[in-house]
Amino acid sequence: MNRLSRRDLFVNEGIGLAALGSLALTLRADAHPTPGAVHPGSVVSHNPPGPGTDLRLPNDSVPTSATGYGPFYTPAAPYRAKSCPPFEPGTRLVVTGRVWAWDTKLPLPSAVIDIWHSDIQGNYSTGSHFRNRVRLVTAEEGQYELEAIHPVAYPVDNGSWWRSPHVHYKVAAPGYMTLVTELYFEGDKLHEQDKVFQRALMMPVNKRKSGTNEYETIVFDIVLEKGKGTKGA
Repeated sequence: MNRLSRRDLFVNEGIGLAALGSLALTLRADAHPTPGAVHPGSVVSHNPPGPGTDLRLPNDSVPTSATGYGPFYTPAAPYRAKSCPPFEPGTRLVVTGRVWAWDTKLPLPSAVIDIWHSDIQGNYSTGSHFRNRVRLVTAEEGQYELEAIHPVAYPVDNGSWWRSPHVHYKVAAPGYMTLVTELYFEGDKLHEQDKVFQRALMMPVNKRKSGTNEYETIVFDIVLEKGKGTKGA
């Protein structure tokens, strides 16, 4: 059996596309738009309505609270939508949301979001492995979407207190203060033992199913303040 390498496949596809590019392709006059479909059990984005919607932040909204980097931040994580390697143990978590400007009440496109979290042993990756670490860029209407796992709590100072499960965020956009913050999970019993827990950063967790697989979804919007420097460093 002939086996094509990835390079051969790309080369062959490139030749095919080049050949197609030389043809005059036109849409039939009687063609109809492709119908959309959501298959039962599929994972879909839980962001608010998209293109064509007049998106504005409510006037009573406030800037997102800051926390700190903590000891486990590593710069230059890879750009990708999934923080975990294949077959990473843990409950799958899909986080969606938007980055907003507090001054204009409008979403911020092209904001860069660094995200890092622990594994189900409470450990963070080290060095250049970038396991459970990722960078995202927000879309035209400020949206982002992350696939991760639900991190666990871990002890601090030889167990004298605990960090409840959380996901770290660093969010940067031109003209706005870079924000360092965290996402917490509503209903976790260890929040009361976490010295740096902030209730304003706690979001509801929705349990869902895709076929026989269970996963969680959270919506976490981030509101940035106009200015320079870093808030929460």
